[in-house]
Amino acid sequence: MTIAQVLQDEKLKHFVCPEKVPVTRLELDEAWNALDEQQKLYAHYFSRAAISGTGIVLGQCSEESPLIYKLLVLLCDDLALLKEKTLNAGVSEKDYDSFLQYSVQFFGNLGNYVSFGDSKFVPRLEVSEFEKIVNCVNNEQAVTLFQQVKEPLYSLDTNLLELSFGNSSYYNREVTSHDAERVKSFMESNSIAAENTRLFKTGENQFELKIASASPKASTTHTHEDLTITTTYGDFSKELAGVRDNLERALPYSANEFQKNMLIKYRQHFDGGDFKDFCDSQIQWVQDKGPIIETNIGFIETYRDVLRVRAEFEGFVAVVNRIASMKAQAVVEDAEKFISRLPWNTDKTNGDKKPFEVETFTKPDFTSLEVLTFTSSGLPAGINIPNQFFIRESHGFKNVSLGNVLNAPTAQGEEITFLNEEDKKIFKDYKGKAFEIQVLIHELLGHGSGKLMKENDIKGIIHPITKQPITTFYKEGETFNSVIGEISNAFEECRAECTGIYLCLDREILKICGVEGEEANKIIYANWLLMVRSGLLALQFYNPDTKTWNQAHMMARYSILRVLMEAGLVKISKLEDDLQIVFDGSKIETAGKEAIGNYLLHINVSKATADKADATQLFGKYTAVNEEFVEMRKIVLNKKQPRRVFAQPHTVINKDGKVELLNFPATSEGMINAFVAQAKLNQ
Repeated sequence: MTIAQVLQDEKLKHFVCPEKVPVTRLELDEAWNALDEQQKLYAHYFSRAAISGTGIVLGQCSEESPLIYKLLVLLCDDLALLKEKTLNAGVSEKDYDSFLQYSVQFFGNLGNYVSFGDSKFVPRLEVSEFEKIVNCVNNEQAVTLFQQVKEPLYSLDTNLLELSFGNSSYYNREVTSHDAERVKSFMESNSIAAENTRLFKTGENQFELKIASASPKASTTHTHEDLTITTTYGDFSKELAGVRDNLERALPYSANEFQKNMLIKYRQHFDGGDFKDFCDSQIQWVQDKGPIIETNIGFIETYRDVLRVRAEFEGFVAVVNRIASMKAQAVVEDAEKFISRLPWNTDKTNGDKKPFEVETFTKPDFTSLEVLTFTSSGLPAGINIPNQFFIRESHGFKNVSLGNVLNAPTAQGEEITFLNEEDKKIFKDYKGKAFEIQVLIHELLGHGSGKLMKENDIKGIIHPITKQPITTFYKEGETFNSVIGEISNAFEECRAECTGIYLCLDREILKICGVEGEEANKIIYANWLLMVRSGLLALQFYNPDTKTWNQAHMMARYSILRVLMEAGLVKISKLEDDLQIVFDGSKIETAGKEAIGNYLLHINVSKATADKADATQLFGKYTAVNEEFVEMRKIVLNKKQPRRVFAQPHTVINKDGKVELLNFPATSEGMINAFVAQAKLNQ
């Protein structure tokens, strides 16, 4: 099937790389220039550690992604020369630009699946034209690589369109869902962390559990029921050696003992693969309050794993924006007060008890950061980590908002779809501030609240919804993700998103954020409008053939849209080839607050009590996509706009031993050059 034919296919055309991928730049100069030389050196080497993990992110995406990366780096080494050669070889300007856009999309997602939705994308130019470009560089390695990746590069087989069992690199193709669940049971019973592992099936009921580490160790073989499971070390050893060694180089420039101890534990973890060392590093990291250079690195987020237990590698380095952080910290100081206003804490079913909230709230660090480096398949707007609940409960956690991601310039030509003209204006004028406040509440008071209940916690406690005694709880070794399973990430994001729009009604919080009076009303309206529109846009991340969702945040936002439609705040009007959201903002603080409050209460209790059946039934009701919405999805897809990608700066040490910041322009060429330069750092 040619690309021309694919573009005529209603189902497949959306898997072709966009004609123009919007590129924006992470601005850092002002914050960077305020650092002293020791801080710059610490940031430089930690940045190199993060960049050293690039190959891990690629290897966790798809089998072919590391090879495509090598191919693109070879081809794009000199873009001006490449363009001259390809045009002379008869490649059209349009096809050359399609090649550039594919490269931008690939580098921006560190793989050939988009980070937000986990769906595949293929080049917009025909394979014959891509091959002409490859042949132009006169490089045997590039020709060999292209022959290796040509088929998977362009394949649109149904089982390859979205990351799942059979094509996810967390598992080899032979591993089934049933296999993975059984091995997960073995790991839980033996307290083996899954985050830094991959699972390969080697024979009938035989498995290799690969543990990421720079240094090899002797393998061990276990039996579990009728399974034989061999654990081996050294997965991603080359990349992790680079991570380990650069963290070693950062050590002399640590600002305090917490950073030193953190780096030592990181080194041990990446060298030997013991996840306990990583947890110890996070305990040190949490205690490093208000650093000038904020960092984190490791196997952290589980969004891409089908089971939601294996984690993608990520590493970031950022400079703290002190002014923005002071405002956020003011919310932190009163966080307990604001959390006490959440529905499960105001509910009186159990009298004055607050059984679904931790007894003592550990105030986290909350900082606004300007990102220098973020190695991952995508850049979030905010982060709430560590994800290990025992650390959060005993030592606390940190919230960060990524200021130069949140406030990155809007890419040219971005269209605001599905809103009337009046709402478009509010959207344009207040989107930035509303989203900033939403991220703050989402991360701090959303992810930062709630409790995971053990057997002793449920005694005598009544369920606020069913009015029946609580009977479910977390057993030893169980986590929220392992119990709730496939929907766990989306369920938790829904809890945090609901918290954001629920508590943005609190004028006290808005005042701390510098918003009062009529502006506060506009911010509230804009924030709820943002959520509603996102819920409609979420349909592009739903697969009607498999009836599955491919993005946790969007699945959550769709469910919130359905709750607000049920409450009478939202209608979606069908036009000839368009949709328009009709949003009644006058009901936000009445019917809207009540509906979201009830939904939030139910979600939190299901999470707190390890009630998978209740969580599945509740979420299933509001994330179901009926035929009417399937038809709307077609329009949403036809008006889909590509997500922007970021040209990240990086650092070099000059001949005088000083660290310099290198910026790249917000163009396709600038984006590609940034990643080619990064690739050379790992050579």
